[in-house]
Amino acid sequence: MDLFMDKAEPEAWNDAERLSATVRENALRHGLTVQETELIKVRASQLNGCVFCLDLHCRQARQAGVTQQKLDILPAWREARIYEDRETAVLAVAEAATQLPLGEDARADLVAARGVLGDEAFAAAEWVAATINLFNRISILSGHPVRPRDAGGGCSDERPGSASRDDGARLGAALHGGRGARTAPRPAGRPARDDRAPHPAAAEAIPGRSLVLPRPLRPGRRRRDRRHGGPRHPHTGLATVSWLFTGRIDHLDSGGNAAEVRPGELNLMIAGRGITHQEISTPGTRVLHGVQLWYALPEATRFSEHHFAHYAPEPVAAPGLTAQVFIGELLGSASPVDTRTPELLGAELLLEPGASVSLPVRPDFEYGVLAESADISVNGSTTPHRSLAYVPTGSDTLRIEAGAEGTRALLLGGTPLGEQIIMWWNFVGRTHDEIVEYRRRYQAEIGLEPTDVQDAGEPALFGPFPDGQRAPLPAPVLPLTRLKPRG
Repeated sequence: MDLFMDKAEPEAWNDAERLSATVRENALRHGLTVQETELIKVRASQLNGCVFCLDLHCRQARQAGVTQQKLDILPAWREARIYEDRETAVLAVAEAATQLPLGEDARADLVAARGVLGDEAFAAAEWVAATINLFNRISILSGHPVRPRDAGGGCSDERPGSASRDDGARLGAALHGGRGARTAPRPAGRPARDDRAPHPAAAEAIPGRSLVLPRPLRPGRRRRDRRHGGPRHPHTGLATVSWLFTGRIDHLDSGGNAAEVRPGELNLMIAGRGITHQEISTPGTRVLHGVQLWYALPEATRFSEHHFAHYAPEPVAAPGLTAQVFIGELLGSASPVDTRTPELLGAELLLEPGASVSLPVRPDFEYGVLAESADISVNGSTTPHRSLAYVPTGSDTLRIEAGAEGTRALLLGGTPLGEQIIMWWNFVGRTHDEIVEYRRRYQAEIGLEPTDVQDAGEPALFGPFPDGQRAPLPAPVLPLTRLKPRG
């Protein structure tokens, strides 16, 4: 019979129970729901192969309101689109905390998860993940057994060599803490990974992936006492395109620009050689839904001064749709915004129920069509909800078809950049050494690392930031290997 660690060292076990209780209380106080904490525990237990904890926390997750479907497909959660934004964030935390050491992808996931959850909830999720890993190891080393259960979830009679009901209750209480804990609504904002590669088909659907920017801001609700968004963070060599459908965001940057991002109005921030900014939902925002797009600046303008532009395009009607063209030109509507890059196109399309529209487009552009609110068809290929249809250069017409309820789609396009770039975290550069410098100087400017001797006397790369704001987001650690350009 295995030696149960909790019985062999009761004093240490009691300390572990007190730690678990503190972590559980802090998680609730900082806004994590019971469903979110149980998802962390189930996923970590899956990765560690802890059968006792899986048996316990799958039941606790169902009791907390997690659907059976989400539990069934949890090992493949990155491939599914059924999880809420905060659920994907806490699952990424669970995997990063369990599959050590941290790799580049895991560090990027943690940065994005922190942006979704906010500092307090993010730290609470890390503590939940660290604690369940502790209890996984206690249970595995102790050999805590799993007893058969009937269809209703009840245990059969105890057998020789099995853990007693009291043993299971004690471990369960330490891991979970009982029923009846409160839940909180989920805020918006799951970042989605852009894994696009060239495709030979005229239009091929590319499903979104979790937790690497650029990101869609999916609909969701937030607690009344919390504002969500990204604290101060840097950018180089790119531009951010913010376009909301619902809710509002306060934008503040080191270029002295303060603006409110509103639905149907473009906010374009060109980072140039360097800028920092923050984006926080306004106090009155209860639902936040929109997209933020990034594009790399070409060599000719990537070291230019930063710039901010705002534009509210007028809707333009065409048979079967209404469009707002916020960048470039389409259907006779032209945006005046200078993007400092070869020509681009960005437009929101509202398609009427059952509409089939043909848009004349430029054959030197490549296009992406985001099925934002429902499935669509692009050039005869079905594009599922929240997937991106990619159309390479050479097409002079895009045919987009909506379903019976109509849909909103986002049409993006432009001439291929034709340059190799390195994109790491929030920086776009051309060489590994450039990225190293950007990170080094940002960390020094926000006071997290000393100024390097080679930067002494240099003007600030990212510039000053107004006082009284949230703490800036630290840069992740660079990988041990050199970054290579691609494109």
